[in-house]
Amino acid sequence: MKHVLEREQLVPRPRSEVFAFFADAKNLERLTPRSLHFEIRTPDSIVMKAGTLIDYRLQVHGVPIRWTSRIENWEQDERFVDLQVRHGAVVEHDGRWVLDFDDPEGQRLSLVADPSGPAPHPWEKSTVPAAHQLRGLGPIRMSVPELRPTDRILTAVMNMASVRTYALPTEGNPAVHVYRMKGEGASAELHVAVEPNLPPARLGAGGVHHVAFRTPNDEEYEAWQERLNRLGIPNSGAVDRYYFRSLYFREPGGVLFEIATDGPGFASDEPADQLGQRLALPPFLESRRQSIEAGLKPLAV
Repeated sequence: MKHVLEREQLVPRPRSEVFAFFADAKNLERLTPRSLHFEIRTPDSIVMKAGTLIDYRLQVHGVPIRWTSRIENWEQDERFVDLQVRHGAVVEHDGRWVLDFDDPEGQRLSLVADPSGPAPHPWEKSTVPAAHQLRGLGPIRMSVPELRPTDRILTAVMNMASVRTYALPTEGNPAVHVYRMKGEGASAELHVAVEPNLPPARLGAGGVHHVAFRTPNDEEYEAWQERLNRLGIPNSGAVDRYYFRSLYFREPGGVLFEIATDGPGFASDEPADQLGQRLALPPFLESRRQSIEAGLKPLAV
């Protein structure tokens, strides 16, 4: 059973008098007990609005703790809601600066500085300046208990090249082996961490269902299916996802791999310039639209 602890404190003053005080992030230093050594780490002046990020640091029994809050909702002189984001320090992994963080469900994510990657395609409608937008996705880091069986699949079956190894700055300093595919930068890499002491992963909130690899067209997709069958690797066979075609198989470490085509593409049932403005469903899910939409939260962009 899930339990939620809620506390409410009433201030006997009009909201118009107290909003400015509580909306000023620097006043948190005045409200927090001195024993916690609370400190705001955001270097520039903080403009409060939806999307603002504020970095903090404090100490609990001498242990430093850092986190980031994001202003989710902002209604001037009325209310605001902030979301705390768990994250680590900025560290260097494999020659790149990396910031690890968790999403609200515990999904482990990283921001990676990769100036060597392909040219970015900024979104003109974003509230984030083009220079600070995400450039792409990658690398993927997966974990296996033993490298050799997975290495055979990646090199002998999927034609990847093992290019280097580095150690994670975590307990035991597990080795991470980097495999390269066609392409440039971090998005063309698969990082395989060897961590035999970890328990087997379980599906659920905060987990990753599979790792997807791109194949550009139907001809190569069918060649991959023939290759897996010829090598005796159990697989799903052809799976039609309407927007693309998929092929699934598990590597020896238990991680589910998907090989997916580019086409037909998400613009197959609506204009490309209107993508994302409504919930698009493939025909085999259209009859369940009402129940699917009822379970979704509004997404503001």
